[in-house]
Amino acid sequence: MKCSNCGTPAEPGDRFCANCGHPIAAEVPPAPKPEADDSTTIARPAPAPNVVVVSMPDWVAGDWAPAGVLALSAFIAGLLIQLVVGGLFLLFIQLLVDAPVSWNDTLRTPVDMFISFHGPIDGLGLWATGVFWIFFGFRLASRVPGVDGPASQGSPARRLAFVAKTALLYIIPVTVLAAVLDPTGRPAIDDPFGTLPFFFSWSVAATFFLGLIAAIGATIWALSKRTEQTLWSFAGGGRFDPPRLLRAAGSGAMSTARVALIWLLVLLVLGTFLEALSEDSPTSELFVFLISLLVAAVLWAGLDIAMIFFVFASRFFAGGAFGSSDMPGWMWIGTAIVGLAFVFGGMKAARSAQPRTAAEAVGAGFLVGPLVGLIMFVLSWFVIGIGEELTAPALGLPILWSVASAIGGLVHANRVGLVSGVSVEFRTTSNQPPTSEPGE
Repeated sequence: MKCSNCGTPAEPGDRFCANCGHPIAAEVPPAPKPEADDSTTIARPAPAPNVVVVSMPDWVAGDWAPAGVLALSAFIAGLLIQLVVGGLFLLFIQLLVDAPVSWNDTLRTPVDMFISFHGPIDGLGLWATGVFWIFFGFRLASRVPGVDGPASQGSPARRLAFVAKTALLYIIPVTVLAAVLDPTGRPAIDDPFGTLPFFFSWSVAATFFLGLIAAIGATIWALSKRTEQTLWSFAGGGRFDPPRLLRAAGSGAMSTARVALIWLLVLLVLGTFLEALSEDSPTSELFVFLISLLVAAVLWAGLDIAMIFFVFASRFFAGGAFGSSDMPGWMWIGTAIVGLAFVFGGMKAARSAQPRTAAEAVGAGFLVGPLVGLIMFVLSWFVIGIGEELTAPALGLPILWSVASAIGGLVHANRVGLVSGVSVEFRTTSNQPPTSEPGE
């Protein structure tokens, strides 16, 4: 140790320099250097106190590219379908009536209808046929290669996050269209049934929030179909295997609803057109009416009209719009269609259940009615034109028709040999003990 002033060496313990008398400061020895570590572990500095470290999986910020492809494909598919349907509809009508083609209406009306499917009409919200077209557009888009990667690979949280991203990217261009093309005051279409409303008020906020809900449901359904999963397992609920009879009854209920709604709509369109034929109108007007009927009452409101017709036919047209005294006689065929649809659904349920006894076949058929009621109850939330008057009958009436579906189950049991015959016995009971006849 040396003096810092003159450099004279100092002995240990000296407090002053022997040459110049300068105080000698105590020096702190340097810290020893750490020995070299041959391990590959890299030491990380300890986090500062009061610092929260949050780790997120990489897919939180990822999967946007396939979500954008799926959303854009669904948007383009849905819009193009309506442009083809509505554009050809208006173009044919204008050519048939020999009027100049209004390209503004020809192109704007299908776009307005596409936007209206997402719930912008004030007081109406989502409606059944519109939701169907949204789901159909997503089903087509889910077939695009590569969009199902995040849905088939990864955890349920990643799948649900992918659904949310897809729905958000889908509803953004829809909302922009709703804001730019505000058709307030313009009629939606020329509806022969008077069921569809006019665009009295157009809400952009409703377009975003209601359309987002519809897009989420459509994305989950389309991706679950693409990946061959149930809705429950796709959402992370694991494999849910319902009881055999209930699963079979669900299959029969879907068949019942499908058969009833499709054939009731066919009956309604055919009967309405035949009535128009009886009025001896010019051929061109009849053709225009037929095109209007098919587009307005089938493609743009078919599910809603069929649902309304189902409820009135199920209660034998007792009251309501179709229960007037001047109701056409052909409408009574609708009640027969409902009954046959329930019998068919009961047979389908019994066949799917693979019953071992006739009681199981009848039980599977009987369960069809309540499940049809559940389907119609949910569907009635979106039906236009009737509102709350449809909800309670849609839930209760199919339960009463369980008798018809149980008959369908019995028919199947008889067809496969589970019923060998029907015997009726009448027994009388008496409190008196039996008496013996003389000679016994």
